Amino acid sequence: QQVAALQAAALQQQMGELQQQTEVLLARQQNNERQAHNARQQAAGQGLLALYKTVSGHPQQQAPQAASLQALVQPVPLGELPPVGLNFLPAAGFTVEDIMGLTVVNLNDLQWFYNQLFEGNNVIARRNSFLRFLVGNLALGDV
Repeated sequence: QQVAALQAAALQQQMGELQQQTEVLLARQQNNERQAHNARQQAAGQGLLALYKTVSGHPQQQAPQAASLQALVQPVPLGELPPVGLNFLPAAGFTVEDIMGLTVVNLNDLQWFYNQLFEGNNVIARRNSFLRFLVGNLALGDV
């Protein structure tokens, strides 16, 4: 009976891991579609879509500043979009101009949410790093 219970627990753990892997793959597929959309939108000067979270966890020694991020269940589950109440990302889609207006604090909050570095030697380079993240390998260059 103990063996059966251990086998059931191991199977349940494997099923949970498989479900998480499936969610990540689905989010990545959706992000690929969104990145292609964003590349077309960027070329047309139209609004871009946020991407789904695909990297688990959050950077150590970093806490979000935006209240809407602080209110999220932590760690944020994979497959989530940034909250609608994130005041520096318009819900209707954000433009390159919106991205070029992001502050260091905004970029740090986005890094925290996505657990993805938006690197650069200055805020302009970091904004361009975030823009490249949104359009994937389809980026048309820095702004």
